[in-house]
Amino acid sequence: MAFDNTNASKHLNPIRLVVKVALAIFIIEAAIMLVTHFIFPLDDEIGLVLDPLALVVILTPVLYFYVLAPMKRVIRQKETAEGALSETEERFKALFETAGDAVIGIEPPGVINLWNQKAEEIFGYSRAEALGKEMHGLIVPKKYQEAAYTGLKGFFMTGRGNVVGKTVEVEGLRRDGGEFSIELSISAVNINGVWNAIAIARDVTERKRLEDEARQNLDEAERMNRLMVGRELKMEELRNEVRQLRSRLLEMENACQQQTHT
Repeated sequence: MAFDNTNASKHLNPIRLVVKVALAIFIIEAAIMLVTHFIFPLDDEIGLVLDPLALVVILTPVLYFYVLAPMKRVIRQKETAEGALSETEERFKALFETAGDAVIGIEPPGVINLWNQKAEEIFGYSRAEALGKEMHGLIVPKKYQEAAYTGLKGFFMTGRGNVVGKTVEVEGLRRDGGEFSIELSISAVNINGVWNAIAIARDVTERKRLEDEARQNLDEAERMNRLMVGRELKMEELRNEVRQLRSRLLEMENACQQQTHT
């Protein structure tokens, strides 16, 4: 974290400091000499003692106000800035390590420089095993490595890419060789003129399993619904046939009764 030390820098400017100190010493020394030698003439021996003493008296406050005080201000500002920076770093480290998603930093030419605890859990590699390793050969399935390498190479030159700033679903590679679905988002970070990538990866295997299960349940429900609807239609057809048979039977009974009366 940067801090503003413009005023302190002005006080510590070597040329300005020398000029100010020399000017202050000259003015004060001249004044003292004028008073002691012209207004209150003293013996030469006393003057030899008084001059160094006056010089010490002059230099003490001058050195304090123009050297020691600015240095103390700079030191305090530096300590405050370092404390704030240390606190920020501790917070970042805590967030980085406790994040629910894998956080992976990648620097040219594709080397891993950040690897948090969740990345260890998802991919199976410890931080010591992952840091400094080439990303493609570690966590990218072989069938996707060429395309991933080409895309990352272009990213390091421009800071742009097809998946930068987006969330996409891709396949990842575990240490045991198993492939699994991950949700991936990549951000571009420029550090000292060099493009770095920060990848956030989430294992969505369980979510996809639940989605597939829900989809299967929905398909089964739709199939059962079609069966129920088909059965209802069939039952309606049977009820219509029964009604028709009853109607014909009633007509036959009426005809028989008429014949009997005649």
